[in-house]
Amino acid sequence: MNIDTKILKEISSNNFNVSESIKPMTKTIINNETVLKAVLQEVMTKSVKETKNQITDIAKLNNACTPYINEQISKGSNIKWTISEIQNMMKEKVEYSPKNKEDSTYSSPFEMRVLASAEQIVLVLERINPYAFGEYDAKGNWKDHDATVKTTNEKNYNVKFNDVENGFDFDKDGNLEIANRYIKPVIENEVKVSDNVTKKERFVNQTDTKQQVSKAIATGFFNRAYPQAKKKRKPNPLSESQHIENAEKLNKFVNDINVIYSEYVKSGGKHGSSERLSETDAKVLMTLKDNINTMLSTRGNAEDLAFEIEKGITRKAL
Repeated sequence: MNIDTKILKEISSNNFNVSESIKPMTKTIINNETVLKAVLQEVMTKSVKETKNQITDIAKLNNACTPYINEQISKGSNIKWTISEIQNMMKEKVEYSPKNKEDSTYSSPFEMRVLASAEQIVLVLERINPYAFGEYDAKGNWKDHDATVKTTNEKNYNVKFNDVENGFDFDKDGNLEIANRYIKPVIENEVKVSDNVTKKERFVNQTDTKQQVSKAIATGFFNRAYPQAKKKRKPNPLSESQHIENAEKLNKFVNDINVIYSEYVKSGGKHGSSERLSETDAKVLMTLKDNINTMLSTRGNAEDLAFEIEKGITRKAL
């Protein structure tokens, strides 16, 4: 696919505004689709050699793709514009369709840029707010928390969709941005208690300054909003040393609980909590106890058998 080099040059210049739906140049009409194809072609061609321009390339794709999608929506397009549909659309525009990763036309840098751009475009199209003070009820209606709910507990901040006022947006260069307080709703500051003593206190972040969001953080927010879209990878099996380390942590946890229960019994139930460990967790630990006893018993039998065999061999040798 060949795109007029003059169009590419014009698109790459800082003065080109991709939000313009039509812009004449010589004999060619530049519309949103032409711009998108040209930018995709440029990113696909250059990304293999110029990996350092990743952030700029993603911003270019954002700036070129968003007007095109908005134009399609305004025309009554019934496409849902999910992350998969946006990626497929971008690849189709430049006829990019490798069969697999071994295919000579496959480009990992281009795939990465398309994926990152698609994630960010979805965040903006859906006007997602990653940390809004409220939650969805059983019927799917958003409810802001009332004044009695603790504002310094991050668990009370949830993903909100269609937050027109506070959701993600792109700046003029195509960089993803949102107000600082929606990136980190609760912050910690050191408070001076006395001349020699300071302590950390949690505060509600009220900073409305717009902040650019990095590719990695944007992906994290996308996964937070769409956990079902995150690829599930089979975890690597734990090593023997990791199992032992986890067992030591579990041992400390159980000992700490025993201290609480002992104090509870000793004080006649006046202090502590008998509900520290749920019935389900207690059953898991009891099952673990049975498995450990079985293992130790088997190990003991194996050692006894080994001892008997060793004695028999010794007697035969004599």
